[in-house]
Amino acid sequence: MLENMEKITNRVIGHPEGWPNRPVLPVKRFNKAGKYTEFGIILAEDRLIVYKTNMHDFKTLDDLRKKDKKKYKSLENLLKDGWIVE
Repeated sequence: MLENMEKITNRVIGHPEGWPNRPVLPVKRFNKAGKYTEFGIILAEDRLIVYKTNMHDFKTLDDLRKKDKKKYKSLENLLKDGWIVE
């Protein structure tokens, strides 16, 4: 199941023109026990940064850019870190 979600996530992140809330894409990840750990947001302009927040915690893109974030070197690393589309 998780492997399938990684494939879907890879495809969705790669095509921001199809994101329903473009320019933002909500993502999430779970711990090894399958329980929620955190939510994040990816921007179409730089899909290798995950902003550690949710869709209700910012009003503007400038607000979002001020949130804690993690920059990944590749989409593969982002997926290995457990992020999947919400």
